[in-house]
Amino acid sequence: MSQDYFTATFDGTIIESALIWECTRFCVENAEADAPGDVQRITAELLLGMCETGLSAGLSKIAGVFDGNALHAYQRSGWTPHILGEQGRSDTATFLGMWNVTDESAAAIRKASGLNHSVLEPSPDRA
Repeated sequence: MSQDYFTATFDGTIIESALIWECTRFCVENAEADAPGDVQRITAELLLGMCETGLSAGLSKIAGVFDGNALHAYQRSGWTPHILGEQGRSDTATFLGMWNVTDESAAAIRKASGLNHSVLEPSPDRA
């Protein structure tokens, strides 16, 4: 999507590499949250799943286009993207960012969120 729909927004920036995947359609529906903190927990689980998937696939980075509200959620998660481009201002801005896919990134998400397990591997307490 970043190349097909947002290239002009970010001055023609094109990201092409077999080691970089894109995740632009990242969404957590507030209606799915039953208790305070659910949206943050679900966001952390999705981000950790992205990072773990990237690690298992041998990726070096994940790129994405997102808005200011999502940027705040990513910052709270412990996995803040490096901003490559920005269009607009404040929470209405659109960003192009890149996350490093490393074991340290996964550890930072776990630390910030309190998750102590893999979200991709089955666990006896989540059966």
